[in-house]
Amino acid sequence: MYWFRSGDPIDVLPFLATLAAASAGGWLLARTLFRLEPRERLVTGAAVGLVLYLFMANLAGRWIEPGLAFGGSGLAVLLLGLAGTGRKGAAGWRQDLRSWPLLIGILAAMTLFTLMGRGLAILDDRKNVSIISLMAAGDIPVHFYMNPVELFRYHYGFQLLGASAVRLGGMFPWSAFDLTKGMVAALSLGLGYLVGFRLTHRSIGGWATAGTLLLAGGARWLLLLLPPGYVTSIDSSVELWGSAAANAGSLSTALTGPWVVEGGPPVPIPFAYVNGILQPHILTLQAGPISLAISIMLLMVLLPPRQRRWTGVPVLAALGATWALAWEAWFVLYAAGILLVALWTRAWRGGSPWRRMLWWATLSILLAGVVSLVQGGTITEMAKAVLTPGGASGVAGGTPIVSLRWPPAIVSSHLGELRLDRPVLWPLAVLELGGGVVAGALVLWRTPHWTRQRRMSIIVLIVASVIGFIAPILVRYSPDRDVTRFTAFSLLIWILLSVPVILQALRRSGRPVIRLAAGAYFVILNLAGVMVLGSLLTAMPRGVLTEDVASLDAGMASKLWDSLPEDALVFDSRTWRAVPLTGRLTRTSDLNYEPLDSWLTLVRSPSPSALAGQGFTHVYADAQWWRGLPEASRAAFREDCVTLLMEGTDNGDNGFRRVFDITACTEAP
Repeated sequence: MYWFRSGDPIDVLPFLATLAAASAGGWLLARTLFRLEPRERLVTGAAVGLVLYLFMANLAGRWIEPGLAFGGSGLAVLLLGLAGTGRKGAAGWRQDLRSWPLLIGILAAMTLFTLMGRGLAILDDRKNVSIISLMAAGDIPVHFYMNPVELFRYHYGFQLLGASAVRLGGMFPWSAFDLTKGMVAALSLGLGYLVGFRLTHRSIGGWATAGTLLLAGGARWLLLLLPPGYVTSIDSSVELWGSAAANAGSLSTALTGPWVVEGGPPVPIPFAYVNGILQPHILTLQAGPISLAISIMLLMVLLPPRQRRWTGVPVLAALGATWALAWEAWFVLYAAGILLVALWTRAWRGGSPWRRMLWWATLSILLAGVVSLVQGGTITEMAKAVLTPGGASGVAGGTPIVSLRWPPAIVSSHLGELRLDRPVLWPLAVLELGGGVVAGALVLWRTPHWTRQRRMSIIVLIVASVIGFIAPILVRYSPDRDVTRFTAFSLLIWILLSVPVILQALRRSGRPVIRLAAGAYFVILNLAGVMVLGSLLTAMPRGVLTEDVASLDAGMASKLWDSLPEDALVFDSRTWRAVPLTGRLTRTSDLNYEPLDSWLTLVRSPSPSALAGQGFTHVYADAQWWRGLPEASRAAFREDCVTLLMEGTDNGDNGFRRVFDITACTEAP
């Protein structure tokens, strides 16, 4: 009970057909509106089609039923592609098939990543499968999955693809999540190859860029090579955050132990090889949205310099808007970068090709910014909070979202604030940043050359990366762990752009010292990813549904999902489990993810009338919770107003699951 609700793989065909239609439409648009090389067209076009599909599905899902919204969006992208080609059609399409080796590589990577994800349930798995289930059932824009009082201030753009797989492909939310995150991650590597090839004009540059994109991370592991006394001496100056604090009480203890997270691989990842700023993409792809953010970022390198005419502006605007919906921090940085470059160069003046390209790209981002204010997701909800500061969309407790950070600090989501006024922490901060620091120096050194060449798409990313690196040092955000997304963007840009610089140095000089330095650089960049990959591979032989969901729950979901009334509110003794199983909302927590007192009271001693009085319409009961209830509570569920809709049992420890309809019950006066 992992892949399909009906157990029949043929159910996936409508989803695959929809993706094929969107990919074909994106391919036609890419080859018509942009002067791409034949080897670039298929993969770039498929990525364009996918992003346009998500953009349209998000908008259509507001107004029409989910099946038509998801299916119709794929057809709409195809029709746009056909309309854009005009009479010329797809002339010369056979040349585009030259990229078949890359397509095979993408398919192989997708298979690996999907099977790996099948054995893991890490990085907010519960959140992802819950909102996938809700959107597949038609809740677009999605509400907070544990309390319907507010729309969710979350970047849900990537999860629309999983929702499509659930709605059109008959998949479970967890299998749809694993498949789609493997799919988009593999596509991001394909785009990384194309960017590397374009920057170096060599296939080796493409493979080096794709490999570095997958594996590059921090260099915390180099602390193991320093004198042990140094790490011990700074223990009192380092405040572990999040999962790091849960693993150990001090840095010196954590450094030599595993990074244990719920739903992780059988062989835990060593703590020394994970990172609180830039995790290797082989790990972050398990969350999904970053893969889509990287894909769009790479499209912004490939497409704007090759734009044929102004008609490409709406396509770029849709890409930007989806970027804002999928990973708003990177979109904001890119928008700041392109606006600054446009102002600096006065892109709106003159008719040179690079000015025209930059002006079109700037216009696209401005349009995307306008759309991001109304399309749903984080930026929309933050805008609402600003306009209605007394509403629930604001940060709980009145905490300001942004404030000055003083003294300045490098922020790690594992190691906390590494304050720059404490020189003893400087080595730790540099190693946490890793090889990206060296990459940044190389990129800034190379920037004047790219400026003279008018490589404006690269200059925009460099400007954005400088902003992204400096801002978190001086600005505190709530929650502060999230500010590391800005630093991660900067490090990733620098690392990717450093690859062609290193390869060019190797071509121009065969001296052993250059080769040794280049080899050491790539080891420092990628060793963390290699070690993380080794641990993640141990998850492949097993199958994990998701946190707190057993095979019996999957069996219930195969019949229960999207079968309850649209306005149903489901009670469960677990804060979120009922959401992916039913496709309906629950009310268990406040907007800070803290369990509600009213819900905790009902978990301990429920009655149908009390549940109905709190707005619940259905109850999802498991044997463990049921057997721990007072006899009076169990007896109350035998009242006439309660209907047993469904029951499932097995012979294992899971016992039974029961679904009760309590809509006829009312709270006693």
